[in-house]
Amino acid sequence: MSRTAWILGAALLLLLGLLWLLEPASGPPPREGGDPGAADGAASGAAASAGPGPDRLRRESASGASPAPGRLDGDRKAALALRILDPEGRPVAGLEAQLHEGPILAGAVPLARARSDASGRAVLQDLPPARAFRLRITGGPWLEEQRELPPLVPGEERDLGELRLSPGFLLRGTVLGPRGAPEEGARVLLYDREQPGAGPREETRTDAEGRFALGGLGPGIWEVQAGAPGRSPARSGPLLLPPGEARGVRELELVLGEGFSLRGRVLDPAGAAVPGARLLLWNLPRPFLPWGSPPEALRRAILDQGRAPGPDGAFELAGVEGRGRDRILAAAPGFLPQEAGPFHPEDEPLLVLQPELALAGRILDPKGLAAAGARVRALGPGGLQAEARSGRDGSFRLPGLSPGSWTLEAAAPAGAVR
Repeated sequence: MSRTAWILGAALLLLLGLLWLLEPASGPPPREGGDPGAADGAASGAAASAGPGPDRLRRESASGASPAPGRLDGDRKAALALRILDPEGRPVAGLEAQLHEGPILAGAVPLARARSDASGRAVLQDLPPARAFRLRITGGPWLEEQRELPPLVPGEERDLGELRLSPGFLLRGTVLGPRGAPEEGARVLLYDREQPGAGPREETRTDAEGRFALGGLGPGIWEVQAGAPGRSPARSGPLLLPPGEARGVRELELVLGEGFSLRGRVLDPAGAAVPGARLLLWNLPRPFLPWGSPPEALRRAILDQGRAPGPDGAFELAGVEGRGRDRILAAAPGFLPQEAGPFHPEDEPLLVLQPELALAGRILDPKGLAAAGARVRALGPGGLQAEARSGRDGSFRLPGLSPGSWTLEAAAPAGAVR
């Protein structure tokens, strides 16, 4: 045999050997619903010891098997679980676990919610990962609990363990209409009377039987206020929950009044309708308005919470109480806020909005150079004030001023000049 034939034969044998080494080892296919084959055994054992990971969740979904309770698609969503207990370690059922993004304000809608079962366990599912959350536990005669939570990992099933609550107060009651019938859908607000000027602590709506519940309260002075469209509001008056008293449930009954509707108009000084005007009936439940703040802050609150008049400036506001406590607040972009009231049923108020004025100027230091970042404040009629900071060239502008005499104050790091 020639030398060339020997070389070709050796090359062929080498190629066959390489193909044999690269061929995957085959084994019997896994049985439906049974254990995987030998080739997958080591990987499956590792996954079982480390807990269900995303790959395991994807395989279960693809095979058609139903995931275990609380188990989610590992690609995107996550879950939280916890167990709610009382101070003695007994499970508390029926409490609501909420998950919020950012500060929790009255009436805030949670991103997710779940109620604790008979074992005290609550599971919040389908949660977006990579976001920071605030957990809130509320309901019943227990102090409200809030906790900051770090972001979830995609597919994570985080167990927060046990959470023990402290005893608190529960305010429970009924809202009735003027004729004694339950008022469904009435708006109920809870105020902390030890924080004057603050907005409502909690907000809820009555059910079909006019019932409501406000839980998670500690000792203090509280007040509950209720209202409904076309009704005059009702107030509980101050409710003292003393520190030494046994915690539990307090029952309330609030009766709404008939009230009356008020018709009027809001115009500019020339008698024309004001574009973008909004009106707000100030009684109860009252919105949070920053009294004593600059006019611009008050105007923003009215524009955010008020209702628009008709094209000709005409309006009708229902639910006027008529006890000397009703006010109408009106505002529009480029105009100063206006207030009118109290009212009687026969009144037809006319609100005239005045265009806002502004003061502008420059702040200089003793050497005549521009004073950047100086605080400029205008004090005017009724203690109203506007505030601004000077720019790099010392210039400032104070909008939203009413006609009258104003006093300007300027303060810089080196001192104050008046």
